This record gives sequence, C-alpha cells and structure tokens, in this order.
Amino acid sequence: MKRLLALAALALCQACVDFHEAEKQYCMHHLDVCGIQQGAHVQDGHPFAANLSGISADPYAPVPPIATGQVQLVYDDQSQSFAWSWSIPAFTPTSVVLVDARGNQLTTLPTPTGYEGMPPATAQLLLDGLATAVATSPAGDVIAGPVAPPGRERLLAALSGWEAVPPHPGGPLAYVALTADFSAQTAHVGIQSDLPGGTYSVGQAWPAFSGSDVLQIPGPGADIALPPQLINDLSIGHLYVVRKADIGGGNLEIRGQLLAPGAALYVVTLTGSQAVPPNATAGVVGQGMMISSADRTSVTSTFSVAGANNVNFSASPAGVEPAQAWSLSTGLSGVAVPPVVATGLPRRTAYVEVPGVARGQFLRPGERIYFATLSGPPPGGTSEHAWMQIVLTAGNTAIVEGAASLTSGVTGAELHGNGNTLDLGISVRPDGSFGAVVPSVPLLPLLAASGASLSVLTTTYPSGEASGGVLTP
Repeated sequence: MKRLLALAALALCQACVDFHEAEKQYCMHHLDVCGIQQGAHVQDGHPFAANLSGISADPYAPVPPIATGQVQLVYDDQSQSFAWSWSIPAFTPTSVVLVDARGNQLTTLPTPTGYEGMPPATAQLLLDGLATAVATSPAGDVIAGPVAPPGRERLLAALSGWEAVPPHPGGPLAYVALTADFSAQTAHVGIQSDLPGGTYSVGQAWPAFSGSDVLQIPGPGADIALPPQLINDLSIGHLYVVRKADIGGGNLEIRGQLLAPGAALYVVTLTGSQAVPPNATAGVVGQGMMISSADRTSVTSTFSVAGANNVNFSASPAGVEPAQAWSLSTGLSGVAVPPVVATGLPRRTAYVEVPGVARGQFLRPGERIYFATLSGPPPGGTSEHAWMQIVLTAGNTAIVEGAASLTSGVTGAELHGNGNTLDLGISVRPDGSFGAVVPSVPLLPLLAASGASLSVLTTTYPSGEASGGVLTP
C-alpha cells in the first residue's frame, strides 16, 4: 500500500510538472508522501541527505558553528527528476544550492520543499558523491555539507601537482570522492576531471611524504572494498588519491589527500632562514603537515625533523617570536588545540619550529610566502620594529599579515618594487595586528623585483615608520 501511494504521489507530481502549476505547488508541500521525510525510495529512487554546518570565515570569530541545517533529496531514475526538502532553523537563507566538486552551481533549491527535473549529467555527480549542498544567510555566512546516501560518509581528494612528491605547479586538476559505508567496509568512487585517461589509486602517506599504493581504483562509478586496516587511516587523513598518466614518455602524477568534510590541509617546510634570529648554517631541516578539523578545534599532524622528537607550535607573522608556544610530538592525531590554531591557520600565521634551529609557516598546498623584518630609525631617531608577510595562494589572492611595535598606531602598509609603490589595503584589528586579503596579480611584479621591500605607515609617521627587504624561505 505504501509503495502504491508513493507511486501515485510521484505520478501526481509529474503530472503537475507537465500540466498544472497550481497542483505542482500542492505536491511541493506534501513531499512527505513521496518519501522525503522517511528517506524511502520513490520507485527506483535514491535517497540522499546533507548535514550542513560551518564556522565564520573570519578567524577572529568564535569557533562554534554559526548555524546548522539539513537537506534531504530523492532522485528518481525513471522520471529524471528529484524532490527535496531543507530545514535551516537559525536563518532563512538567501539561497540553497547544489554545487559540484569545483564549486560550480548545479541547481538551486529555492523553496523549503520542491520537485523538478534533473539533467543526467547533474544526477551522475549526485550519485557519485561529487555534490555539496550550500546555504547562504542574509549576513553572508555560509554553511555546507556533502550530499550522500543516509549512513554514508564522503571523503574528497582535490588532486594537484602541488601535493605530488616532488611537487610541481598545477591544480586542482581532478577530484575524487569516496562515499564510504564503514560498517560494510565498502566505498563508491566518483571522479570529476577534464583530464583524459590515466589510472587512479589510493596511497598511504601524509601530505608531502612519499607513499605507496595500497588500493586500486577501477574507475568512476566503481564500488570498492575497504580493507579493515585502512579504515582508521582513511578517517584521520592518512590516505591520498594519486592519478598517473604517461605524457611524452614520462610519468606525470597529481595527488590529493582524502579529507573529511570541512577539513583543511596545511603543509610546512622548516628552514634555518625562517628561524628567529635566522640560522644561516641550516637549510631545509624538516617538513610536516597538519589537518585541521572543520570546526578548527582539533588537529592531526606529523613532522619529520632531523634530530628532533618534539617541535613547538605557535602563531605570529614570519619573523616574530611570541612569548608562548605549544609543544607537540612529531606525530599526533585528533588532539585538541588552543585558540591560537583557530586564528593562526587560516591567517597563515601559524608556524612550527625547532627553537633556535629552524622554523616554517603552515601554508596550503601551492602557496608561497614572502616576509620581512621592518625597522627604523624613523625621523625621530628611535629604532622601531614591525613584521610582515605576504602569502600568495594557489588561486588569485594574497593574504597579508603583520604585527608592529611602533611609536603610534599603524595606518597602512605598502609594497615597493621596480620603482612602484602599492597600498596593501590593510585593516588594523583590536589586538593591534593587521592584515588584508587582496588580489595577487598586482603584487607579482613588485615581489619579483630585486630590492623589493615592505613598509608600515603610522599616525606619527604617515610616510613610513619602518621598512625592510622582502625575503623568501
């Protein structure tokens, strides 16, 4: 009887789509009959759910989630259509959309309940675990969650040359989703890529470390078995996906770590040049990674540092040595972290060091850092100091961060090179630090110039109180 009711309801909805808009609206408000609330199949339908959450993009905002919500979907093969229902108690969103792994919009869910057609290409992304539900509040806050069958967890790898060993420019060039049923020890594979051919496999290693293949991926749409010994590694970010292709007689690899929803990957290279003060006798002495949880309250990390079993972790712009540091072993998993992590990682001011030997700022794959120690004397004759860094992201933005100990408040910061000066458009925060996120393209020729420098402007010295040459690790 329930199946007959579901069939009848689906037929009614389809008739509404085809013939009568008023009746379609009636169907949209009675989707519980169609199985949305129960998560039941509609004919040969496929149920999906997405738990939405998020924290403010502002690293100074409180860490607890800004809001949560839920989206439920049922896709029907026969009619190539889907029904949805969403609930976001904290706010009425300006939009709820489905996006693909690249962030491109697939479809809009304009009302709390609805029913409409879905193109086969979009449906395939949904079925392969490559869709994410995203809701935006009137204040601009964003919450999101992967769309997956009930009881399954999606992990996503963004494959690029930046995560290959050794790294090379380019990416992300492909995305691979594993929608895992951990109780059944199986996973469904989804691949979104414009690259022809190639072979995919799962490897075991931390980011930036050489690894070995442990599981072959037959291709997109495949269902694979998860060996029990790999399930824990998968849950803590210890597995990656690698694509290999023979190009011009050589093997070109791209790679990406398999990460849980909202997790963020940071990598670090420790060098003597970044130590405070700089250590001219030490080159590259170690490397490591850190995966921050979606709510930035815990991390999983590992480091390989010559001659050291422990490292110190803290947060400040490159060149600054704060009074407090957090000591870590060179390998840890799921450890609660102090608030310095929540602010430092997204601002790229978090670092790891072997005191007096080497240090490195945590960066996302493909990013590059420039830094400077700024000093006077200004016209007043006293020696003042400031520190600044510019991180070029793998996209087209630059993250500017700084701190200062000067005669008066900071009012601006400038980049100089090739006889040109560029205002970096910083904002000063309540704690005295300053920063900005700006387009990176105008900065590139100045940073590449011989003798490039940074300067800080203050109330007392509006033309500049401290300046210093730009360095790279």
